[in-house]
Amino acid sequence: MYKKDEKLVKSLAGKIGRREFVKKGALIGASSAAALRIAGRIAPGEALAVETPELDRMNVKCLKVGFTNCFFIPCDGGYMQIDVGYPNDYKKYLKGLGSLGIDISEIKYLLLTHHHDDHVGFAAELVKNCGAKIIVHERALEPLARGASEEDIRPVNGCVTLIFLIFSSFHKFVFPPVITTPKDFIVKGDDGELLRKIGVDADILYTPGHTDDSISVVMKNDGGDEIAFAGDVAMDLFNFCCCKHRPIFVKDIEEVYRSWDRFRERGVRTIYPAHGDPFSMEELVRV
Repeated sequence: MYKKDEKLVKSLAGKIGRREFVKKGALIGASSAAALRIAGRIAPGEALAVETPELDRMNVKCLKVGFTNCFFIPCDGGYMQIDVGYPNDYKKYLKGLGSLGIDISEIKYLLLTHHHDDHVGFAAELVKNCGAKIIVHERALEPLARGASEEDIRPVNGCVTLIFLIFSSFHKFVFPPVITTPKDFIVKGDDGELLRKIGVDADILYTPGHTDDSISVVMKNDGGDEIAFAGDVAMDLFNFCCCKHRPIFVKDIEEVYRSWDRFRERGVRTIYPAHGDPFSMEELVRV
């Protein structure tokens, strides 16, 4: 069914601005049902453990919460978690966490790659219940405290716009506010020391483009190759829309490409995105 939906949405993507397909921000006609089903694929969902041989060898775990990949990297006293899911995914997350053999008390740090609701949705509840310290970029502080995603981004192309019009008609980009405290760690850019101080042999890389506050985690795998947990600055989502690993929403596409170049400069071999499957750095090509 998805293949048929994808073909229909793609064929109509060039007609988004025409009245016969768009009216008051909602799609009408044959495109509605198809776009709605596709939009549902980025809505809240179940929490499922994801087995990845490379990460398994590093004792790094992955839990797909809805459509967001959350990663758990061993640190002093437990785990550093990268990102959470939507606000309503917390109970599913707890169940999925148990399937990984991790107790919530073992989450010592929570690194947020950026402030969007599918990455910070239940962060406030998680931190309240486990006492984890937050690691986040300074430019995320204002939207986190406000509890709403910034509105200064745009769909990367017409095909994504078509899906976004449907998705935004039933989804509000808000979340319970996340208020940082003096115990938390606020980064201003690249940081090659912070994570090592908590027992994670990795660097924080400032990778804007999707948002102004986007950060990634770069570390070596068991074979010595660099891998990157890239948040949303690179994705494996909606490939039928010709996104080609670009974020489906961008603030500045040129910044995205510069962030990709930073991965290359670091010698990154594999990208672990927050959405979709891991892929080779060689697949990141300017469109």
